[in-house]
Amino acid sequence: MSSGGRSQLMPGQRGCFAFQRRSQICLVCALSFAFLILAGNVSALRAGEVSTVGQPAVQSRLWARDEFPIGLWWPPPPGETNVERYREIADTGINFVIGGNGVQDMPRNRAMLVAAEANDLLAIVIDSRLRASASCSEAELRQIIDRVVAEYRGYPAFAGFNLYDEPSADEFERLGLMTSILRDQVPEALAYVNLFPTYANPVSQLRTSTYEEYVDRFVAEVEPPLLSFDHYPLLEDDRGVAMTLDYFRNWAVIRRAALREAIPAWIFIQSVSYHSRRHPNEQEILWQVNASLAYGAKGIMYFTYWTPGVDSTEGFGSALISRAGERTPLYDAAKRVNLYLQAVGGELLALVSESVVHFGELLTDRLGVQSFVADDWVAAAVGDPVIISRFRDTPDNPACRWLLVVNRSFFKASETRLKLAAGVKTVAVFDAASGGYHPAATDELVSGELVVSLQPGAARLVRLEH
Repeated sequence: MSSGGRSQLMPGQRGCFAFQRRSQICLVCALSFAFLILAGNVSALRAGEVSTVGQPAVQSRLWARDEFPIGLWWPPPPGETNVERYREIADTGINFVIGGNGVQDMPRNRAMLVAAEANDLLAIVIDSRLRASASCSEAELRQIIDRVVAEYRGYPAFAGFNLYDEPSADEFERLGLMTSILRDQVPEALAYVNLFPTYANPVSQLRTSTYEEYVDRFVAEVEPPLLSFDHYPLLEDDRGVAMTLDYFRNWAVIRRAALREAIPAWIFIQSVSYHSRRHPNEQEILWQVNASLAYGAKGIMYFTYWTPGVDSTEGFGSALISRAGERTPLYDAAKRVNLYLQAVGGELLALVSESVVHFGELLTDRLGVQSFVADDWVAAAVGDPVIISRFRDTPDNPACRWLLVVNRSFFKASETRLKLAAGVKTVAVFDAASGGYHPAATDELVSGELVVSLQPGAARLVRLEH
């Protein structure tokens, strides 16, 4: 999310069985997929970090619903905050909204909460009284929060407060105090903060020497219930294939911190064009979702849902809903992606991200990714570039692992063969349409090789047993 024009804010069986959108865009970090990937190029680097983290300690209303959190930012404006418009939101598969677009105070927040409740949605609200409390003493802040919480906690759709978007490290002490007070007063609601991406300026925006320090200080000083960040990777170019070079590095830093702190990681999905970011198509939205799942995402949000106004300095194109309130082609595209995401994301929700490796990737050091190396589950790989993410159950069952294999490309199909390790006895493929697993078919498992054929941006989830 960006301060530019913006208000401050399990399906299926999981067990093992036989069967400030920132205008400071780093254009020098852009490179097309044509130069980023090369089939068959394998570097023998170490696998991704292994985590022993379990479920998050904070049980928010969002997580208690046992469905993958799919949210939006920039909701319908005040004049369109009604039951019908929020039914339109729910019809896409989105299950929570974040306030903004003029909806940031009572009674507009009240209208949002009523419309959300009528459609079984949750809402993270923006309240200007919390945003205006920076100069208050701790005692005064507690009184303000007490009064504000009392107004919201009775609404079933209330899921928390959006405290700040893209804070510098200078804001962490204050945000930590607000988070602590809210945790004491309303533990089921999120104290939500969204972080800068890696392409933010360290001196003027992060106020730290490195991005890693920025994230580490945030989790240490704020003790947040989750890690949320925005990174919009799709750049304008003549071929429609360019992306930021630091997208995966950004995810790796967030993933590492989230696993260490045992908190969920959320990300914004680019669903609108602005400045030098291009208008995404359905495959590119799907790719962002699958790449994020591969890096352990436990929630995603669309940036944006409603198209921001023409008075914005960021030059926004059309999002899921146009400025005039009409559905764009991205509305139906997001609806299809969300149906898939709720199935696959719901399957991964209770699992722990164990490793993330890239097969067939060039420039691994520059991209900040781990290259594929043989392990006890996959002995070798040939074919087109993919991201291979491994997950485990909680508590750990050493005889079972899940693999999410993601097409590294959002513009061309791929086919990759994974040579399974000798100890793998059973392979089951997840079917998003039915929400269940089926034994690998004869054309999917050939002589001990898992054949993964993927359309642009697509992924395949499989369960392996020793």
